[in-house]
Amino acid sequence: MEPVAPSSKQIAALGRFVASGEADPIVIVGGDAPVGAKPVAADDRERVPWFKDTWGWVLAGTGVAVAGVGIGLLASASGLDDDADAETDEGKRNDLRDSADSRRTMGSIIAPVGAALAVVGIVKLAWPNSRPASRRDATRVAIGMNWVGLEGSF
Repeated sequence: MEPVAPSSKQIAALGRFVASGEADPIVIVGGDAPVGAKPVAADDRERVPWFKDTWGWVLAGTGVAVAGVGIGLLASASGLDDDADAETDEGKRNDLRDSADSRRTMGSIIAPVGAALAVVGIVKLAWPNSRPASRRDATRVAIGMNWVGLEGSF
């Protein structure tokens, strides 16, 4: 197998890389790029709409649900305290107060955690979200300081 001489585009890309020290030159492998296509530079990013941010929705929804459970536990503890006040049997009253204390403790922990998750999810939805722009129509060679790799669809 004979080595193939690099094309003028590859040599120019390597020269730009050596001169600038950045791995942003990308060379198309297997011929020229399709008409109208251009290599994707390292800083090319596309904005993702907020309503397509899956993790933001998961965090916000989970946070609201967990906060709701915590608030429900706090409300249930309040109801058990009222039941304990109305109870005449001291043993049942103590059991109801123990249950109320347990639910109040759990609610006091779970409700703020849920609220924090909801806030993080809402901030993630509001924060500008972007991802690298991608091209699926070509395989490219990416050249780094000590590496060479392929990128694209195979």
